[in-house]
Amino acid sequence: MEVETDHGYLVVRSTPDPLGMMQAEVSQSLSDLGIGPQIYEVVQTSVSVWTVASRIFPGDSLHGRAISLDRLAPIFQRMRDQNSPSNQLPTLADWLHSRLSDENLSDLAPGRAQAPFDERRHAAAILEDLESGASNLLCHGDASSKNILLGPDGQLFLIDPRGVSGDVCYDVAVAAWKTAGEEKPSARAAELARLVGVDTERVQAWLVVADTARV
Repeated sequence: MEVETDHGYLVVRSTPDPLGMMQAEVSQSLSDLGIGPQIYEVVQTSVSVWTVASRIFPGDSLHGRAISLDRLAPIFQRMRDQNSPSNQLPTLADWLHSRLSDENLSDLAPGRAQAPFDERRHAAAILEDLESGASNLLCHGDASSKNILLGPDGQLFLIDPRGVSGDVCYDVAVAAWKTAGEEKPSARAAELARLVGVDTERVQAWLVVADTARV
């Protein structure tokens, strides 16, 4: 909900999600880095979490649109090597493991079917290897084009984080994939990893896991 105040336009958002406070903590970290809306207040009630944030202008969602890697890279450069805002956050790896092990996964994009068991088992093994690296840092967890907004002077901002700790390499993989248009996701992921300055092989491994988990 958008509201007009003496200090400009603000966005008031309410969520009943049990992870609402954790999402707000990640939102605050993104705000502090200048890649998310400014967070003015977070209020937790018995049934919901309310967040008051600045309104991004023009604030157009880039959902379904191809995005230049040169424009994406600065977001993830700022996130690189940043600590998670809390050691109490659930992990990205646990969420992905739950999707890979779910034999009746129903949360699927239109036109996609659950990955075959052998593919999911292979992806789970890759995920275990990824967990042994730096995997409990600041992570958006859902850096798809629907969660990227166009701001002033063409700057891009991230909104609606998942509320997990993880690895920015996962965000790089997902952002490259979900903003690819007609380009090959693996090639975009490699190039974005180079621009951000993170390990290309790690990003490619996350891409396999994300695709197999049908995120």
